Amino acid sequence: MSTVPTSQVVANQGRTTGGLIYIVILGIVGVGIAAASWTWEFGFCGYGIAGFFVFMFGLGMVRTTTQGGAWKADCPGCGATLTSDEHPFGMRAFKVVRCGACGEWWGGTELLQPLDIDYVHNDPIFEAKAALPLTWPDGCARCGEPATGTVGLTAVSDAANLASAAGVTTLGGTHIDVPVCSKHRQTPVSVRTTGDKIGVEFRSYRIFCQFKELNAGPEAGAAD
Repeated sequence: MSTVPTSQVVANQGRTTGGLIYIVILGIVGVGIAAASWTWEFGFCGYGIAGFFVFMFGLGMVRTTTQGGAWKADCPGCGATLTSDEHPFGMRAFKVVRCGACGEWWGGTELLQPLDIDYVHNDPIFEAKAALPLTWPDGCARCGEPATGTVGLTAVSDAANLASAAGVTTLGGTHIDVPVCSKHRQTPVSVRTTGDKIGVEFRSYRIFCQFKELNAGPEAGAAD
């Protein structure tokens, strides 16, 4: 029986301390600007700037308190270092990370291991690149549930976002029908042009993996 590769997630105390110092400085700057605004009557503009710094201080403290501080781990596959600098998840949060060295996806809170094939993320982070024509796996391209129909999508350049709507659209003279369930007819995936290929960004890890296999193993990566 094969052993499942895993890696322990450990606290990156130095990075956490640095982050807390930065957050406290934001709060001090905010209070200082507020005091100066009151003393020299800078008016609404001064209080607005102070409020921004205080808000960022509060947001940083809440995130650190609820999700934990910085972390690091070795990639379970190749041993490369994974950190919260590249993957913005807190120490106590469930992490979904892609190793930039080996390209594999991992998931976990205190222990990284192969990502559950049925995992569905809130945002389209699983990107596969393929040449036209595209071949779609069975199941909704967003959640992986049984598909009940299709929608048409329009891919745009790397500098633009997806423009999608139910109906007939074309891309390079090729019609693209994306399978969807009844709940996800609007924006099931994100699509963009990346050079001579199409980048398709999925929420469903299962559909992402099946799409790669059906499209001759296109390059895969993390969505920008």
